[in-house]
Amino acid sequence: MWKLLGADDIGITLTESLAMHPAASVSGLYFSHPASTYFSTGKITRQQVSQQATGLNICFAFVILRIMMMMQLRLCAVRLVL
Repeated sequence: MWKLLGADDIGITLTESLAMHPAASVSGLYFSHPASTYFSTGKITRQQVSQQATGLNICFAFVILRIMMMMQLRLCAVRLVL
């Protein structure tokens, strides 16, 4: 499979423990079915943001910024229930 992917040609290598390097490299087998469906995870609530802020010992606004960065969206596009 490694040769078929041509991973060496694009700089991806395996460590002694067979982890891919660089760490951001991903490979896998993906299966699909014509009747498969996708789902939404729903809105992020104020309580969830507050719990994460408390758990990480950071301010509420910083958690919102982190979520936006992870989702790569602008402030107006993040669906928060505040």
